[in-house]
Amino acid sequence: MFTELKARVRRMLAYTPETEIPAAGCTIDTFIKLHREISVELSKSYDIILSMKKYVYENYGNSTISLANIAHELHMNETYISRLFKEKTGERFVDFLINVRIKNAKALLSTGKYTVNDVAHAVGYSQVKYFRTIFKKITGISASEYIMRAVVGGYDL
Repeated sequence: MFTELKARVRRMLAYTPETEIPAAGCTIDTFIKLHREISVELSKSYDIILSMKKYVYENYGNSTISLANIAHELHMNETYISRLFKEKTGERFVDFLINVRIKNAKALLSTGKYTVNDVAHAVGYSQVKYFRTIFKKITGISASEYIMRAVVGGYDL
């Protein structure tokens, strides 16, 4: 439906007196109606995205969190919300989840109170080796080095 609305708006915007397109229904009332329909559709999309992000922020420590979990929670199709997330945010859902986990891991590691293993589990990684790999890939340094720089070196990371 949304694709059909976009096509109708495109036809309406291309309207000039010389290229009248009667099938497009180019009246101001029709344009306003279409604008409202598109606005509602966009609002629904962003509500879905916000719900997905909220779920991640509340559950990132759960190692079994997945797009399938969220789709089930929202009563929506997994493929649809995956595509919608990428389209509206510019990043894949899995990348968003990883970034949230790593951001929280950095906060915990910078306190110097927790081991890398404890932090890995706290932010949702059941495999510490995988956490270490992802952490280094995202930050450019190992989790142990991060602790050293943050705690011992006094760096503000």
